[in-house]
Amino acid sequence: MIATGLGLLAAADGDGRHRSTSAVWWSAAMGAGIALGPLLTGVLDLAGAWRWFYVGLALAGTLLYALAGRVLPVEPPAERARRLDLVGFTLLTAFLALLVTAIVQVRAGGPVLAAVLLGGSGLLLVALGLSQRRPQRLVDPGIFTHRPFLGATIAGLGTGLGIIAASSFLCTVLVRAVGLSTFQAAGVLAAWSGTSALAALALVRHGPRIPGRVQLTAGLVGVAVGLVLLAGVGDPVSAWRFVPGLVVCGCASGLLNAGLARQAVATVPGGLAATGTAANNTARYLGAAVGISVASVTAGTDLLAGWNRVALLAAACSLLAALAVAWLSRGERAPGVAGAPTGSWRTAAE
Repeated sequence: MIATGLGLLAAADGDGRHRSTSAVWWSAAMGAGIALGPLLTGVLDLAGAWRWFYVGLALAGTLLYALAGRVLPVEPPAERARRLDLVGFTLLTAFLALLVTAIVQVRAGGPVLAAVLLGGSGLLLVALGLSQRRPQRLVDPGIFTHRPFLGATIAGLGTGLGIIAASSFLCTVLVRAVGLSTFQAAGVLAAWSGTSALAALALVRHGPRIPGRVQLTAGLVGVAVGLVLLAGVGDPVSAWRFVPGLVVCGCASGLLNAGLARQAVATVPGGLAATGTAANNTARYLGAAVGISVASVTAGTDLLAGWNRVALLAAACSLLAALAVAWLSRGERAPGVAGAPTGSWRTAAE
């Protein structure tokens, strides 16, 4: 739903002038969900009923399905998207599965098997690239020649490798090393996720005036600063030690998420908004899947010392992504959000 939600929003909002504002609301809703979901799960866990959270998700999804047919526009048959690229989908999924398994296998102490799996993931990645030369494909490779789109995609990848991976691992640290309950850990983590939702809401009115590339760069740098503040903990440590860094990460994440949502829509032609948002969010959670796996290997058995390494590594990933976005933004003169792609790719896409 994260990968497709913003695309659905762009399709439902027929007025392109409102899409930037809608994207900011979407990013705020996502931050609020990340804050409230763990809290609700923590409450259920106190009662020994955390599994019921999945039942609640299923019921909520069923309700949304029933309501969506009434509130969302239905595309005419002539305008339906092309068929799903099953070959590309399979290769992408298999690539990620082998890559994550190879990383986990390093922790399990099987270097030979890890190397074999890593080599297999590399072959699958090459096969995926070759498969995208076909007319029926996941995405037109030419879209990555547009620097603003490439920058937004790298920012999404850096977000997954950075703050999402680190915050996911932090829950384990808070419960197993600090000794908090799952509800208490969710409350601490809300200092990041809740703040990100509030920061995104603060940008509803003023955010569209900030160039998208500035939002991405500043957001990633801010996240890196917050992650550095989260490092350097020792034993024993209080949960309050993590709050200042999480608040900094939350403010930066609100700016970053709003920028990602805007740029994902703004850096592709209007008719390909769903492609832009899907590619951006897929990059974000590909990065998260790899980042969480790397965190588990980097941490080792001493969770607090391992957390320090994880936080600094995530900060480095965020900073590298910020530098890449800044480099790809060279020469942009547009005062607002980057415009749609130009040149042969745009002509072919339209």
